[in-house]
Amino acid sequence: QMMGGGGSVNIQIGGNNNGVPMNFGGRQNGIMTNYAGGLNFNQDLNKKKTQIGGNYFYSYLDQNIIDTLNRLNYFPNQPKNYYNQGSVQNSISESHRANIILDHKLDSANSLKLTTNLAYTDSEQKNTLSSATLNENKIKIGDSKSESFNTLNNASVNNNLLLRHRFNKKGRTISSNLIYNYSQQESYTKQSTLSNKDQVTEKTINQINNQDTKNTTAGATLSYTEPLGNRKYLEINYNYRANIYDLDRQSKDGLGAKIDSLSNQYTSHYNYNKPGVNFRMNRQKFNFSLGANYQSTRLKGEYLVNISDTVINRVFNKFQPSAHFNYDFSSFRHLRLDYEQTMQEPSVRQLQPFFEPSTDQINFYQGNPKVKPANVQTVNLHFTTFDPAKFVNFFALGSLVYQTDAIVNSQTQVLDKGQLKRFTQPVNVKDALNANVNLNFGFRIQKLLSRFNLGTSLAENKSITLLNDLENTIRTETIGGNIRYNFTFKELFSLDLAANLRQASTKYSYNTQNNQRYLNSTYTAETFVTMFKNFQLNADFNYYVYNSQTNNFNQSIPILNVWLSRFILKGNSGEVKVGVSNLLDRSLSVTQTVSQNYLQQETINNLGRYIMVSFTYSINKQLNPFGAGGRRPGGMRMIMRAD
Repeated sequence: QMMGGGGSVNIQIGGNNNGVPMNFGGRQNGIMTNYAGGLNFNQDLNKKKTQIGGNYFYSYLDQNIIDTLNRLNYFPNQPKNYYNQGSVQNSISESHRANIILDHKLDSANSLKLTTNLAYTDSEQKNTLSSATLNENKIKIGDSKSESFNTLNNASVNNNLLLRHRFNKKGRTISSNLIYNYSQQESYTKQSTLSNKDQVTEKTINQINNQDTKNTTAGATLSYTEPLGNRKYLEINYNYRANIYDLDRQSKDGLGAKIDSLSNQYTSHYNYNKPGVNFRMNRQKFNFSLGANYQSTRLKGEYLVNISDTVINRVFNKFQPSAHFNYDFSSFRHLRLDYEQTMQEPSVRQLQPFFEPSTDQINFYQGNPKVKPANVQTVNLHFTTFDPAKFVNFFALGSLVYQTDAIVNSQTQVLDKGQLKRFTQPVNVKDALNANVNLNFGFRIQKLLSRFNLGTSLAENKSITLLNDLENTIRTETIGGNIRYNFTFKELFSLDLAANLRQASTKYSYNTQNNQRYLNSTYTAETFVTMFKNFQLNADFNYYVYNSQTNNFNQSIPILNVWLSRFILKGNSGEVKVGVSNLLDRSLSVTQTVSQNYLQQETINNLGRYIMVSFTYSINKQLNPFGAGGRRPGGMRMIMRAD
């Protein structure tokens, strides 16, 4: 159970299990070769007073990606331009993960639980990239080519100790949670970049970068609950957290000489204290809690840049109220309302008063010591209802996030010898707003053996950004809708039809001609037919359509999967399956992105047509032939699977 991370025990060879990078049939980036495996153990000791368990995972991933990116850039009071990029990337990584859990009952009132997680990753990456910048008439004004080789080693250990004590008085408890986490990362990068303008070599850059980072976090949480009678409780808590982050970056040119402008060394200290109190009341149909905490945060950074010391020392204090309300109209109808106010502090990186070293000579970042923390208010509403007699369900989700003194990135973009360069700096703006609403309604028509599900989603995002020193209000509106139909005849035949559409439009205050709009839609059909009692034929078809009204971009991708299953052994506990995935051999995936000043389409290669043979055996629960491939009943079961 600990290894699978869910409600069942799974042993899977070639499955998709809790972070193991294995995939079969899904749309993944690039072509991948995977190996993964794990062991799990659990043991009860001292007449079940002590439980010890753990697991170990190993995974290997070799991934090849061919990426094509086309971006349309907008500028206030400047002509637009186009940026095209193509890259070929190969990544190889090996990872080891181990977890140990010790749960011990000291006596009837006291217990402790110790959790330790160990992880180690070793990876390398080779990347070849070419890019070109074109003016508004699509005439090339500059291009560049680069090659890079990167290695990365990352080791971490996370420890968590939970101590619990229950007093004789019912409802009175105290608990303490202690954490200690440490990670270290070493990276090596070798990069060569050649820039051109009008077919003439302008600049060649060769760099070798070595970077060593260490991150240590320690903290404690103390929580005390006092019953006040009549199902009312007072909760008092205190949280302390300390973090130390060290970075040492050394850059050299192709001849081995140190590049001071690209080298950096600093240490940052982050500490916060957060005492809080909550009042909670429970009733038969509702419960609510009111609370508040006071957070005091201190950030201190010490930088060594070009042999000159720079110290950052900032303190932030914030009173943060919260409220939570739950109402149960019945066993099948629930309402939940939550409100929280939090503080988003700037990081030490955002406060640094100088330009960070730039390895690509295109993107430059400078901190801002004047940045203030943002005040964030969040409201969430959740309503669900279900009629078990008529199989009618409805749910509504709504969220609202409003920020004052919001932290955003100010960008200055210039064309330098045909090369677009971006200078980024964090600043505070007046406010920012993000609102989302999701609705879903489902019902069954018994006489037609059918079920319908209808859904819609609405999102509104308003933000203020600075582009080339001009303030710009951006509004992004997203409207989505989906419909699903299911027809099922006994355990012999099933048909699912679905459509999902999502339209996004972005409006800019500085220039309405740059407004952007795109539409993504997906159409799906799934079916299975049971034949000769123990045979089942399955098929699913997905049709992806990407359309942009801004630059007349259109792309469609059909994906068809077909497989045949045969249930064998006593109680249908075994399943043999032969299938063809991506039968039409479409090997691309597409994403569309809208940002504060650009519209981007990206296509990445995918695995094409392939055949898979698999065998699945259920050790302690019968497989269900009805709807093979995911329509089996839940509960505790152990499955061994080979693909």
